[in-house]
Parts: sequence; structure tokens; C-alpha cells
Amino acid sequence: MENEQHMGARIRVATFNIGDFTTANGNAGNNIQYGSGTEKTLADYIAVFQRVGADLWGLQEDSEFFFYPEKIYPYDALYKQILPNYERVFTGAYNGKAFLSRLALREVAPVDYPAAVTSYAPEGTKAYGHPWFLSGKITLGSKEISLVSLHFDWHCKERRAAQIKAVIDFAKSREYCIILGDFNPENLINGERQYDADSVAPDTKNMYLVDWKKFADAGLRYANGSEHGTFGTIMENGTPASPYPWDNVVVTPNIRILHAEAVYEPWMEDHAIMLADLEIL
Repeated sequence: MENEQHMGARIRVATFNIGDFTTANGNAGNNIQYGSGTEKTLADYIAVFQRVGADLWGLQEDSEFFFYPEKIYPYDALYKQILPNYERVFTGAYNGKAFLSRLALREVAPVDYPAAVTSYAPEGTKAYGHPWFLSGKITLGSKEISLVSLHFDWHCKERRAAQIKAVIDFAKSREYCIILGDFNPENLINGERQYDADSVAPDTKNMYLVDWKKFADAGLRYANGSEHGTFGTIMENGTPASPYPWDNVVVTPNIRILHAEAVYEPWMEDHAIMLADLEIL
């Protein structure tokens, strides 16, 4: 009993770049802004959300609608069957980010990234594919926990470096912070593939070891690519297309990662789900 009294509060979190609500089992033929959900893909998503059983989800590419042209929103079609609290900001086709939570959500708002000084824009540029991350707060027990749902730029590691710094600065300015997202650790500069030592292997453009180290150097902990395992989360035909991570859960050092895994389904064509069981110290 004494050990139980000293245990921190626990929470299961998951991150999912959900795409346009298509799966290998169905596609309504719409573009990502309008969503391509069908009754079959809805059943697929409900089943996997329930199986994962997370208390908190960070979602990316959360399309404006699940069913179109009926204009049925994702919460009404899907999320309200999973958890009661949902906050989403949508500013364009790939720029829908959300939290879905068992706990009440507060102060949910986008946070713009600062201009990035790059080799091709020394004066600074805000030409991000994903120009903001979503922030929010929950309360677990007596602890206020800040949240981030992010989708970093894949097509420029120099712009992404500015995004990483901004998210680290945000997390370190909070007592507790959980970061969920698609970290897109690709070795490109302004869309051009780089053949340098940043890639984890010569035959891949993935440079997660470089990007993840920035979080570790700042004292943060991460779930994917750590002692908990390394999980490929880019999917083709239900299996990882690469053994290297794209999606991750990152936390401040006062949060312990107890367990982490990727969740794969045979219908996944874009991203797997990354989950982590956390203890708030």
C-alpha cells in the first residue's frame, strides 16, 4: 500500500496522423480537406480507437469532414463514440490538428512557429507546410499538464530545426508537457534530398537520430526510438514501409514512460498509431 501511495497518476496517450479517413478497405474519393470516410472505414477506426483505449489522443491531418458532401464532422461521425472531449483547429487541407480526451480540455489554441533562418533564406522564412502546433491543457489529479499536437515539415530539415526548437522551448516553459505528433524526420533541404551523414542509413532519408537527439539534449524523454523500442510508423498495405520512426510521444523529465508500442492494422496505408503509458511524477 505504501508503494501505491507514492505512485504518480497514470495516463495512456496515443498519437495518430489519421489522414483523410480512408483505409485499404474504403475511400469515398474526396480530397483530404473533405475527408473520404465511408461506413466501412468508420467501423475500422472505431474498432482500433476502442482497442487502443487511450485516455488522450493527439491527432494530425484531422480533415474538416468525415463524410462529404453530407458535411458530417469527424466528432459527430467518429470521435464522440470514443471519448467525450474533442478540440480541433483546422486551417487547411493538411493542417487539422486535434486533441481527443477523457479529461476536460482547456486553453486549446494554435501556436505559430517563428521564422526559420535557413541556408536559402538567411533573412528568415515562414514558408512552413505546417506553420503551427496545437497547444492545450488537461488536469490529472492535482497536476496541470500542457499538451502539444504537432505535424512537423517533412520537406526541409532546416525549417524543421526551427520547429523543434520552438516546441522544446514551449515544453521547457511548462512544468509538465506531453508532445504528440508526426515528427517527419526526413533529410531534405527545401524539398531536395540530402546525401549526408544525417540519414540513419545511406539507403534512407530518415534522420530521426539527429532530430531525436535535440529532445534528449534538452532533457526530454521520448517513446519511439528509445529503450522502449523503435517502431516504423509509415505504413503501406498494413505493414511498416520503413523500420524507422516517424511518429512519437515526447514528455518532460517529470513524466515517466512505462510502456510504448506502435499499433498496426492491415488496413493502414499512411501512419500507424503510436501509444505510450505514462506516469506523472
